[in-house]
Amino acid sequence: MGKVYSKGKVHSVSVMGGVQLLRRQRSRSPRDSPGSPSSQSFSSDSITSTDSEISFDEDDGFKTLVEQKKAQFAKAGYMFPISEKEIDRLQTLHYMFRYFWGNNFSSPMEGVLAKENAKILDIGCGPGIWILECATTYQSSSFTGIDIAALYPAEIKPRNTEFLNVNIFDGLPFEDNTFDFVHQRFMMFAYTIDKWQEKVLPELLRVLKPGGYLELMENDIVWYEEGPLSHKFREQVLHAMRDLQNIELVLSSHIPKWLSHFPCLSQIHHDSRKAPFGSWAGGVGKFHLTSNKWGAVHMYDAVDGVGLNKEEYLETIEKVMEECEGRKGYLMSHRYWVRKKIE
Repeated sequence: MGKVYSKGKVHSVSVMGGVQLLRRQRSRSPRDSPGSPSSQSFSSDSITSTDSEISFDEDDGFKTLVEQKKAQFAKAGYMFPISEKEIDRLQTLHYMFRYFWGNNFSSPMEGVLAKENAKILDIGCGPGIWILECATTYQSSSFTGIDIAALYPAEIKPRNTEFLNVNIFDGLPFEDNTFDFVHQRFMMFAYTIDKWQEKVLPELLRVLKPGGYLELMENDIVWYEEGPLSHKFREQVLHAMRDLQNIELVLSSHIPKWLSHFPCLSQIHHDSRKAPFGSWAGGVGKFHLTSNKWGAVHMYDAVDGVGLNKEEYLETIEKVMEECEGRKGYLMSHRYWVRKKIE
């Protein structure tokens, strides 16, 4: 593993506690602004994988918004269905991976964000939880989040935040050299191999200031300590995504190579963390396994069922999940950060 040069400041917070905080924020007066996350201590068992917990309140007004945005996601090619549970799942994933990493970013930017009027861009911000948390911590800096559909907060948000409905494939609506820090994570299902190289990375680096940092975080879909059925199914999915969608789900061998093609960048830094799944890892592991199952179920069309009909496909997933529960499985979460040279 590489050295972590600087760690983003975080608050101690339970995963479900953090999601519940966001629910409370949605019900607050527009005059209020989100405060810091709860200071309760974290326990991995505070994460629950039950559907009853990963859902929105019926009266929070968000269901209508979600329905309005489904069409936008479908038009943009988003693979997974957008629902209330999906938004809650994304928020919970944020807290889960912050727990695994112990911070919100690895780039040596904490001093800049804390003391200067820095500008930060978050690509594919989703519900905006990373932006909301960082903006509350670093109040002297300004944060901009973009996504293909406006599932982020419209009014109840810190004053130093902005959210925009943007598809990166259409180009980013910013001047060259605008941002001190460009952050992106969990986007491997959104970009083809060609888009990564020809559109995404060039655009991210175009809007990054000289001396600023780009940070990418992705999880390899490689399961360690997996059983024979899990290995076979996972490999079938990986090959189908490459062959049918031109999407790569094991990016750790590609991102450094792609970044190295840009002469404007200095040394590439890398670090990784284990992300366990299954009940052996407590509540966090249960939720992670449930999230993996959810993703596999909704990839049926994208992978053409790996040659199986829908019933056979779902039965295989159930058997894979059972096999995972009998092992101490995990995947690796990777971060890459690199500085743009000052000319």
